[in-house]
Amino acid sequence: MRHFLFAVFVVVACATGAAADSYEDAVSAADRGDYTRAAQLLRPLAEQGNALAQYNLGVLYRKGRGMPQDDVQARQWYEKAAVQGQQLS
Repeated sequence: MRHFLFAVFVVVACATGAAADSYEDAVSAADRGDYTRAAQLLRPLAEQGNALAQYNLGVLYRKGRGMPQDDVQARQWYEKAAVQGQQLS
């Protein structure tokens, strides 16, 4: 049982680390002005429920960076982030 719990912990830790790396990669891409890449990295995180990714994807939609400007999509992502307590939304 102890080995099973350790294995679960390792899998969760790796998944969390990978998500954090992807978010950081998205931020780096946006900082470089590569908004298309930032959106590509943020979308799966946002769809998995990452509130910061949801908020930032909303920003990209609102400003039309890396994708066509779309206030409806922006609002939807802001609302998803807000439901999770993201105060910037």
